[in-house]
Amino acid sequence: MSSALTFNDLLQYNDKPPASALPRTKAVSHLYSVYLRKLKANKTTPGEVILKKIFEHEDSKFIITENKFPYNIADNLVHLVVWINPLFDATVSDIRQYLDNAFSASGTSDASSNTTTTTNAPNATNALNTTSTTTTNQTQVKYVLYKNLPAHASIDNVDHYHLFMLRSDLSAISSAIVK
Repeated sequence: MSSALTFNDLLQYNDKPPASALPRTKAVSHLYSVYLRKLKANKTTPGEVILKKIFEHEDSKFIITENKFPYNIADNLVHLVVWINPLFDATVSDIRQYLDNAFSASGTSDASSNTTTTTNAPNATNALNTTSTTTTNQTQVKYVLYKNLPAHASIDNVDHYHLFMLRSDLSAISSAIVK
């Protein structure tokens, strides 16, 4: 089994999404398989479950949830998912703006000196990735945000982005996380 991914490991995906699916622990993979079997027995899919959850919040462009089946990441990190409401045209810029504002409001970054950059992948999948905040003198990345390549999206009928951040920074957006 591969070792847990650190924040520094994940930073590389600000330029592009991973070329292959990121690993889960054996235990999480087993739980995910059991979950998928239960959904199949109930004649539903993960995407349908997520759409029902999004439509409970249909006035939101997107919702943020904890990933119940996270990738194998270090204990000091949290793996969240940003689900795009299909009723809106939410963009990675909308998500990034929300996150950057949340970090600024929480005092975890200096909004007056931060600028934001986005990288659009040149391929047809339009995988969007972002670094969260940068300053002219140093880079202060508060989160990693990317959209999986279609071949690695286990839920392909609902647009979503993977969001990784330090557990210690979670309070900046905790009120936005849908349980």
